[in-house]
Amino acid sequence: MSEKPMVLDRPRICKIIETEEETSDIKTLMFKDSYTSSSSPGQFVMIWIPGIDEVPMSVSYSDSTKCGVTVKKVGEATTKLHGMAGGDHIGVRGPYGRGFELKDGAALLVGGGTGLAPLMAVAGKLQQLSQKVNLVAGARSAKDLPFLNRMDSFPRHHLSLHFITEDGSLGERGLASDLALRILKKDESQNVYVCGPELMMFRIFQETEKCGSYIQASLERHMKCGVGLCGQCALDPRGSLVCRDGPVFSGTELRKMSDFGRFKREADGRKISIV
Repeated sequence: MSEKPMVLDRPRICKIIETEEETSDIKTLMFKDSYTSSSSPGQFVMIWIPGIDEVPMSVSYSDSTKCGVTVKKVGEATTKLHGMAGGDHIGVRGPYGRGFELKDGAALLVGGGTGLAPLMAVAGKLQQLSQKVNLVAGARSAKDLPFLNRMDSFPRHHLSLHFITEDGSLGERGLASDLALRILKKDESQNVYVCGPELMMFRIFQETEKCGSYIQASLERHMKCGVGLCGQCALDPRGSLVCRDGPVFSGTELRKMSDFGRFKREADGRKISIV
């Protein structure tokens, strides 16, 4: 009898092999795990910090030798993760959810802050397919922008990098959506992949509705189980769950979501406006 595959609903204990400081409060943790290494761009894993909590995180790096998640220090669990170093251990469940579908043709990738995490994998895959990529990277300031070293290492024969910061300390001054819409208007045939603040994504989605460009957006909601059982990440009365049906959704699906760009839920389930 063949050996049963490892179930994905139990944490696998993985040793961190190296870390990279992206900014003062953002760090990438690299570890070895064959399941995470085989994930699709845009999927997520549940990271267990023993004795503290379990949190969902996008896979920001994956190849045959190692994989990684990128952590921004915002609470108890992420602060503990941010303080870890090579040799420390974490629990990993997944990968879960639906990632980005890589489409033929030129691509426009738009990421804000840590929203760039899943787009790093998308950019790498599209580069391998020799597809033209415009990558817009935005943040509050240069010191808040992660993945600068990694973006600098990307081959440039098919990739155009565009930086924009709210204070103008790197690239243009403004919002990522401002720059993205200008690029999109020059070439409406680009396939759009976006991840970051929801109002930024909603603005870009509205433009694609006008011009007919294909868009995929990675949404974020509070997740507890990661597998569609708790309902914490429900998007709207239709019952769409970010962990099960996403986190990546197409424009056709976004069009039907009454909550997208308008409401989110707090950790206790309360629905609040984000406009």
